[in-house]
Amino acid sequence: MTPEDGHHIAPAMLTQNSKSVFIDADRLQRLLDTSDEANRWDKCSIYRVPSYFIPEKEKFYKPQLVSVGPYHHGATHLNAMEEHKYRALCQFLKRSKKTINDFKVSMKGCVHQLMESYEKLDEEWKDEDKFLELMILDGCFVLEILRVFYSGGENIDYGPSDPIFSNRGLASVVIILVRDTLMLENQLPFLVLEKLLAVEDEKRTDSDEYLNELLSFVGHDICWQFSKLHIVDFLRSRVIGSNKNLPKLSYSEISEIRTRSLSQCAQAGIVFEKSERNFLSDIKLEKNVLHLPEFELNGFSEVIWLNLLAFECLHAGITLNIANYIVFMSCLLDKKEDVQILHSAQLLTIRALGDYQEIKELFGSLWNRIDFQSNSDLDYVMKDLDVYCMKSEKKWNRRVREWRLNLESTYFSSPWTVLSLIAATLIIALTILQTVFTALSYYNPPK
Repeated sequence: MTPEDGHHIAPAMLTQNSKSVFIDADRLQRLLDTSDEANRWDKCSIYRVPSYFIPEKEKFYKPQLVSVGPYHHGATHLNAMEEHKYRALCQFLKRSKKTINDFKVSMKGCVHQLMESYEKLDEEWKDEDKFLELMILDGCFVLEILRVFYSGGENIDYGPSDPIFSNRGLASVVIILVRDTLMLENQLPFLVLEKLLAVEDEKRTDSDEYLNELLSFVGHDICWQFSKLHIVDFLRSRVIGSNKNLPKLSYSEISEIRTRSLSQCAQAGIVFEKSERNFLSDIKLEKNVLHLPEFELNGFSEVIWLNLLAFECLHAGITLNIANYIVFMSCLLDKKEDVQILHSAQLLTIRALGDYQEIKELFGSLWNRIDFQSNSDLDYVMKDLDVYCMKSEKKWNRRVREWRLNLESTYFSSPWTVLSLIAATLIIALTILQTVFTALSYYNPPK
């Protein structure tokens, strides 16, 4: 076959020294037609995390016990949890008094929307019935796990000895399962959870509020204007709050900002308080008070922040709030002492094994994954801190200068005042020495 006869060059035609490549003309034509390309990326929200994010942090991106969604379904080390998925589904159907078909019908009209949420689906998941059954099976399991975790294992329709859905399971595997549900590659479209809840209880009108409660372990403040593409996106909205949309500083302005650590800010007279709503968007400097959200170190912290960061960097059309916060905190927490200041101000809660150095290293390791210059609302806060610290430094330098000038004018204005100062100093020194020797002779009399 010649190149003109078909869509690609036959392998037999490639010589050992040939630099030719295989080019699929049909594939090339599809890529050249960009009319649908932008629309496809706009609909996508669940991604495979690229290898450059992973190297030494794979366990925070890859599920350990359960697959949720199509990306890791069938992985050998996750197969043991499939039986428990079916048990969760049975309990869900029993409680709701509905059938599998009732749930499938509710999702049938949005199946293409659900499929388009995934960056890339393997061929086996392009079968609509098979895909919907996976959404229902995994969605019921996620909701049951969140319910167990939220309730502390109480008031759940399973036996007290259940290996998963009970106090016994909560003490052993549920925490790991919840961590798996917070990974970007292990997400279901939020719409799946909403549909399941709506069919489970047709009288339910508070699906959003109920899901908000189930996910309250990331924080108790509620931002009602949240985005909800999936759980990771939902958590990101809860952490961020609302954007201020301030005009961006120029790169020249940013480059002139001198970053300040918490200890440097404290030396300049700045005090630290919890922001009113505990959102990243509420970080600000008012007079000499820096308002910061409380940071909680728990068993979910690293997996949450790494996956929030990955989603933010991969998803089109969203601001890099998480990335900018990480850069900001990495500057503030320059030393172990800075973390101690954060803890003393009750802005740090440690609910897991760890110390101050570990928290500093957490932000440092996150910052290593950010390959851009910050340009955000937090630049204004860093600039305000720099200006305040510079004013404090100038004020201190001015006071030192005033004290020095006052000393010079009082004691060094003429040779006679200098001699008087020297004489007075000698008299004081001799008096102190006499007192010391008298005390020593009293406690150690000569024999």
